[in-house]
Amino acid sequence: MTGICNRRHFMTLAQDAWERLRGGEPFSLLILDLDLFKSVNDRFGHDAGDAVIRHVAEVCRSAKRGTDILARLGGEEFVLLLPATRAAEAAAFAEELRRRVEAAPLATDSTVLRITTSIGIAEAEPGLARLGDLMKRADKALYEAKRAGRNRVRLAKPVADETLRQAGAAAASTIAAA
Repeated sequence: MTGICNRRHFMTLAQDAWERLRGGEPFSLLILDLDLFKSVNDRFGHDAGDAVIRHVAEVCRSAKRGTDILARLGGEEFVLLLPATRAAEAAAFAEELRRRVEAAPLATDSTVLRITTSIGIAEAEPGLARLGDLMKRADKALYEAKRAGRNRVRLAKPVADETLRQAGAAAASTIAAA
């Protein structure tokens, strides 16, 4: 429907990139979700919803760089793997992508649909054992963006920060139990 990779093809390409890149070159992953998408289908029908998905896929395709891997994960969720990209660069890219989506309303036969997206970002780090771990971190950051009010970009905290926070919480509960 969108002309971009589906989830299965993305996972194959991303796993190859994970194996190839994780020992050296930095890379980041973005997961983006269309805000309040269900209301588009409910108010304007599934044809309008499909048009929104195709429209956002095209905005993403026009923003991606030649080495980036873009896919639709399913529903109204998309993913971009950004080779040779550190977290800060990925955050700048994601913010620009978020602005592009917001600035590109979709005109239908009956209305103009304003679209926003929330985006979560994670950078591959030595503490991550699998591609799935990277995706979970980006997904967690995505839900932080949603909780913060939608139409936002959020960056996953570094693995070391989370490990320290979890160790501190475990020590606090041990002290409290004593």
